[in-house]
Amino acid sequence: MGKKKRIEESAVDIRGNRNAKSDADAGVQAKKKILKLTKKLQQPGVPPEKKARLLNKLEGSLAKLDSLPGLQTNGHPAGIPGFVTRTPEEEARRQQRAARFQECMSSAPLQEAVTLQAARSEGKQAVYGQNQQLEKEYLRLTSMPTIDAVRPPSVLKKALKHVQQRWMQDAHYEYACEQLKSIRQDLTVQLIRNEFTVHVYETHARIALEQGDLAEFNPCLSLLQQLYADKIEGNETEFMAYGLLYAAVTNPKQLAMELRGVPCTAWQHPYMEHALRVCLACARSDACELLDLYASAPRMTPYLMDGLLERLRVRLAAALSAYSPSVPLASVAGTLGFDTLRQAGEFLERRGAVVDWKALVVVTKQSKAPTVTL
Repeated sequence: MGKKKRIEESAVDIRGNRNAKSDADAGVQAKKKILKLTKKLQQPGVPPEKKARLLNKLEGSLAKLDSLPGLQTNGHPAGIPGFVTRTPEEEARRQQRAARFQECMSSAPLQEAVTLQAARSEGKQAVYGQNQQLEKEYLRLTSMPTIDAVRPPSVLKKALKHVQQRWMQDAHYEYACEQLKSIRQDLTVQLIRNEFTVHVYETHARIALEQGDLAEFNPCLSLLQQLYADKIEGNETEFMAYGLLYAAVTNPKQLAMELRGVPCTAWQHPYMEHALRVCLACARSDACELLDLYASAPRMTPYLMDGLLERLRVRLAAALSAYSPSVPLASVAGTLGFDTLRQAGEFLERRGAVVDWKALVVVTKQSKAPTVTL
């Protein structure tokens, strides 16, 4: 009986130590979680809805820590490392800590995040955002944004200057494009359509042209046409000329419709006169005229003319295959507007021509005419 009793007592001690160890582990994990949540709450610019979730989690972790029983050492005074024994001093510290968090929660009462749409429904005529960040990631909206997630016009103007300065420094297109799209989005959700809106879209359109990103240029041009139609001031004639050249590059069949939509007074502007001459030179396959116009092209026009010049070069390369005997490479380079013989020869070779690099001639009899897309 004595031996059986000792075995039972040992089993009780083991279970007690296991329970104490489990409580210790739970206490350590709870304290780690409290520390992590506290650091997140101390970060600047935490949105109200996120702060509410963090405080709820923090309150739950504190409640869990307070619910843990004191450590039962079963006669072992060393205790378990990492576990705090519930002494009167420890109880007092916990009460002070709880009071501090309660004070924090009461001084900043949580409110449900207000969306722009809800604020407008209250009868306010102009509702602007409250976000103060100069840089903001562009995300596609799945619901109406909250006021604290949108930047007001005053911040958007600073953000645009910031993007322009960064672009002049390092010309990082992915960064500039994302930031400009984010600015455009904040303008759209706040229903802001004024001269600053025009300035933003014109800036983005020019940068997109410089990078050859016609997919991003097209929506900017479409919105600008709407803003100009609403009599909002901007560089309307400049972008009207870009619109003609864009149609000539992407869809020549639509060019006639674009030409018919131009008001008579616009043709007097140098940009429009130049754009019309470019379109006529392309229609006549007049490489000399097109190259002269390329050299005198205003503003961002050369970036759109690159596509037209490429198409004309392909046409002339196809015509070379009908000539005999061979054609000097220097004549081809001058006609097609290449700076070097190497550039002209490599261009022709990519399209099936045979170049004699020793004689510096295009062997037209052996050359294959490239496929021309009108």
